[in-house]
Amino acid sequence: MQKNEKKSYNSIDSTSYLCYHNIIKDIFDNSWYPIALYVAIRREGRYYSKSAAFSFSCKRNLITMEKKPFKSLDEQIELLISRGLVISDKDKAKFYLRTCNYYNLVNGYKEPFVIKGTDKYIPGVKIGDLKALYDFDEWLRGALMPLLLSAENTLKTAVTYEFTKKYGASGYLNADNFNVYNEKQKESVKRLLSEIERNIEDALQKKGSRFDCIKHYEKNYKEIPLWVLCNILTFNNIQWFYSCMKPSDKRDVCKYLYETTNIELPNRVLDGVFFLCVDMRNTCAHGQRLYNYTSKIRLPAENILADKIKTYSGKRIEISNLFLIPAALCYLMSDKKFTEFLENFVVKITKIKGDMPLDIFKNIVSSMRIEFADFFDVLLGLLAIIGGLPK
Repeated sequence: MQKNEKKSYNSIDSTSYLCYHNIIKDIFDNSWYPIALYVAIRREGRYYSKSAAFSFSCKRNLITMEKKPFKSLDEQIELLISRGLVISDKDKAKFYLRTCNYYNLVNGYKEPFVIKGTDKYIPGVKIGDLKALYDFDEWLRGALMPLLLSAENTLKTAVTYEFTKKYGASGYLNADNFNVYNEKQKESVKRLLSEIERNIEDALQKKGSRFDCIKHYEKNYKEIPLWVLCNILTFNNIQWFYSCMKPSDKRDVCKYLYETTNIELPNRVLDGVFFLCVDMRNTCAHGQRLYNYTSKIRLPAENILADKIKTYSGKRIEISNLFLIPAALCYLMSDKKFTEFLENFVVKITKIKGDMPLDIFKNIVSSMRIEFADFFDVLLGLLAIIGGLPK
């Protein structure tokens, strides 16, 4: 057979067929055997059937799941007790499991409370400790979401205003109005414009008041201004749009935001702020854990929060992970809601410290990927931002 020649079903020799037959027959029962054999042969022939592969995958999952039998609430509680978790009130524990889901509460938040490398709990850990961290995380998502929606609207408005001021209502249709100075950027702009076109086509086909403005402008003006279009573009789309803008236009967006918030925002900082707001919004929207949030990027070392920390502690601390989002939001808002969020954040995390043994709290801080020695300096920095400390 030639090097790049694809095998067909008929090209499987009898030896290979018998090999697959014998191996799979030992693993799968009669009802699943034909599908499994079919998938194996097709894989050998470099051909995949999605439906058969799905069935094959389902069977594999069924084999695995046999090791995870259903457990009643009482059995779940007994399992936790056997692993060293203190449960003094079984009715309360049962209520936690009823309302939070064992997997979300226990598997999601046990990391700081178990002995490393085991499923045994550190002596003295109570189920209420897990619930306290779970509640803090739930509050964090709920408190951040409106702030992130506000940040999204501010960033969308800044981008669309500055872009249309320079290039007109439908200037986004011209690739030359973007940063196309190298092949990588050209390809990114090309994909962006295709995504915008797809969003418009989808909006014209969908029902709902959200899309009425798109249909109105398309029908009456044969063009859709960017300030109208941005209402159906996702936050991810707008971040992508901004990343494709020319450096000089990005600087104009930064100036716009400075005039709005009176906070200086360098271009290199806004790149990170944009990414963090989008990433954190998606994390909140999908109900993922926030207290141990990790980010792919960092803000520049010189940012508002880091500067405040240095003022009060004398240390230059790199802001990372969970604390990146308040550091990012500092550049976009300074209203009462943001101030209240920072105050409540400090109060709630301090309460968790007071309610748990110090070693356990250190584990929680460690899960946040920050040195314990730096943790309270960061909290002081947050208080300084909202004027809770003397200058």
